[in-house]
Parts: sequence; structure tokens; C-alpha cells
Amino acid sequence: MPPCARRFVRIAMLRAKCAASGIDRIDVKGDRAVYYRIGARDVAHVETLPHGDFTKRINAIETGLFRVEERQG
Repeated sequence: MPPCARRFVRIAMLRAKCAASGIDRIDVKGDRAVYYRIGARDVAHVETLPHGDFTKRINAIETGLFRVEERQG
């Protein structure tokens, strides 16, 4: 599969995980990813992202989502 297709699939899977975890959106700016709950303005989590390629950054975003899920019980 071409790299751009793999990235597309990875992002689609992340969106599905977010919905299942109650996360409405993730804002990524620079080295931070901010997670917001569905229907709320409060921040659910903030994850520091590594510099580097797409794979390292998306792995860190998924790790942050896992931490949100752990807090929810």
C-alpha cells in the first residue's frame, strides 16, 4: 500500500477510536495535541508530540488517546 494510503487508513482508525472514547476532536499545533470531549469545551488531555515523521507523531497521539481512556475507567 502506498505511504499516503497507509496514513489515510491510520487517521481513519484514529477517528473511530476517538469517537468510541468520547473525544470530539484533537487540535494539533506544533508539539502539542489537545483532546476535547464530545459536547464539552473542557480539555480532556494534552499530549506533547515528538518532532519527526508522521509515524512518531501519530503514535504519540494514539498514546494520548489511550491515556484518556484509562482516566475514564
